[in-house]
Amino acid sequence: IFGAFARILEERVPLLLIRYRHHTVIGGLGRLGMSIARHAHAQHHPFIAIELDERTPQVADAQELRGGTVLLGDMTSTAVLRQARCEFARNVFFCASSDIANLDAAFHARRLMRHTHGHPKPRIFVHVFDAGLSDAFERGLRARRRDEVEIVPFNSYRFVAKALLAMLVRDRLVPSLHVSPEVALQRTSWPEGEDLDSMKAAPDLETGRKRLLAAFRLARPREDSGERYAIVGMGRLGRALARNLLDHTSPASR
Repeated sequence: IFGAFARILEERVPLLLIRYRHHTVIGGLGRLGMSIARHAHAQHHPFIAIELDERTPQVADAQELRGGTVLLGDMTSTAVLRQARCEFARNVFFCASSDIANLDAAFHARRLMRHTHGHPKPRIFVHVFDAGLSDAFERGLRARRRDEVEIVPFNSYRFVAKALLAMLVRDRLVPSLHVSPEVALQRTSWPEGEDLDSMKAAPDLETGRKRLLAAFRLARPREDSGERYAIVGMGRLGRALARNLLDHTSPASR
């Protein structure tokens, strides 16, 4: 009994004593939710994580992060969302393992924010594994009224596939990346023969842009380049990578 009472105090006291504003709300403490929590902690931004199952290993990990609070409850409940002060948050992420639960929680959070005035509206990001489901809900995700918050769907596997493709272009394993029907991004021979010392002396934003322009160039797509790629494992990441290769490499590629 004393242990249960201590856990309740550990969970509720920060929510009662701290009036959270401009914080990050994370619905679902899986791998993705924990990554967002660690990022908020690294940026010194407070966060409130909502998790239904207290036995989830990430609950203890999130509780150890300074500036973070874990709220045990159902993120699809309006009462729980109100306890997490979603309407006063800076960003709200729903990233549980269920697409339906993430979308349901996002719509509940949007309705909760309709009745809040006098401060900037937070942004709602909802993780959707199934791209078809995201497309089916596209009309409902868009804001229909001026005071309504827009729900932004995202897919972590698509982000990883895009990052991986960018690395392949950087390492010249993919010769060019089609960015539009008439324009391709190609890797140059830089930094061979370039004066790197002058660029390294001032690592500011402008220097970074110059280095990026030196490393890549825009050119007309080469339709005769028929590279062949092998993807082993057609799970979510494999399919996302295949989609990016089909969209951004030469039509002659296979």
